[in-house]
Amino acid sequence: MSSEESEGYYSHPRNELHALVPDGVRRVIDVGCGAGGLGLALKRARPSLEVRGIELVAEQAARAKLVLDDAVSQSAELPPPAHWPRPDCLIFADVLEHLVDPWATLRSWRGWVDPGTWVVISLPNVGHFSILAGLLAGQWEYEQEGLLDRTHLRFFARKSMRALLTDAGLELHSVTRAIQTPPFIQAVSVLQGSVRFLRDRERRGARLGPLRTGVLDLATFQFFVCARTLP
Repeated sequence: MSSEESEGYYSHPRNELHALVPDGVRRVIDVGCGAGGLGLALKRARPSLEVRGIELVAEQAARAKLVLDDAVSQSAELPPPAHWPRPDCLIFADVLEHLVDPWATLRSWRGWVDPGTWVVISLPNVGHFSILAGLLAGQWEYEQEGLLDRTHLRFFARKSMRALLTDAGLELHSVTRAIQTPPFIQAVSVLQGSVRFLRDRERRGARLGPLRTGVLDLATFQFFVCARTLP
């Protein structure tokens, strides 16, 4: 990864996640905060918000400390510093797929925060059409970043994503899909519109049935999840 690519990787503001942080949240811990790009963007949008970050890479944690309320360099599997105030929101933005045991990590964090704490998660979808197309061609090629990032250790599809939350004692509040459709669908505006129509119907709570849900799964690049910790 070039220095420019690394800069973007660790500093991205992740604007698509901002709306998932509920109104009324006062204190956030961004687990895997990188250089603090997401937290900084949140603080600019909500000046009263406190954001603290945890980042494995010491150089990036030092950068995050300059723009957030605090940041430390440590593993996501470890508890937050004892002197930090209890958060009312945790963020795991493209973090869990890099861990050996994301199930145990989420369960641990549930025990370290209060019941009712919001949890915002983004997870890549291994059921995306690009992965299946590669498998049909006999390929599973790791990349510098993306769905098959070389550092991904765990892979999730829609049902396994939901099972991850249930296993950790989290109550699902909402799931938003990041859509990236195949080129042949992009070339036909009617088909592209149909995918968006299905996504919007699902977002409004409609039951789509297995076939239509499967079509959406194939077009889903990432899942954006908002959940809460149970007692």
